[in-house]
Amino acid sequence: MVFLFFHVFLGRIFGPNVTKLLVNIKNDNERAPLLSSNSFSAEDIDVSDLIPVAKTVPDSVATWKRNVVRISMVLIQTGFAIIFKDQFIYINAINGSIGSTLLAYILPAVISIKLLRKKMSNLVFAKDVFLILFGVVGGLSGLIVSIYNMVKHFQGQS
Repeated sequence: MVFLFFHVFLGRIFGPNVTKLLVNIKNDNERAPLLSSNSFSAEDIDVSDLIPVAKTVPDSVATWKRNVVRISMVLIQTGFAIIFKDQFIYINAINGSIGSTLLAYILPAVISIKLLRKKMSNLVFAKDVFLILFGVVGGLSGLIVSIYNMVKHFQGQS
């Protein structure tokens, strides 16, 4: 009974079944689905409805160029940890409160609205707006608490 409720109710909120959007891609120049499936053929769906997905970085791009951003981020974080020592936890808390809510709540909902607004139902749109508002409120509250704790910590040291 509970499974039926989640299947019917949440299926309407979270949109169509993902397996309806899958096709087999034979050519690397075509658009590729996020998942692959052998149960559907290319005739079942219009390939132009799929979002292009980069499979890999081409081998023509040098390895050092592919790793520059990753190495820079590690070096910047290491530099901050050395400079700020005990206060580094506050920088990470601010980074986490902003970054986590953006990645988990806000950006997926914004992308969903941007790509599928004309096709989505009002219930799915309301769910996406709720996720955006929830992410903004959560991120701001995390940011405020982090700043409050940082100020409180620095006032205690003075």
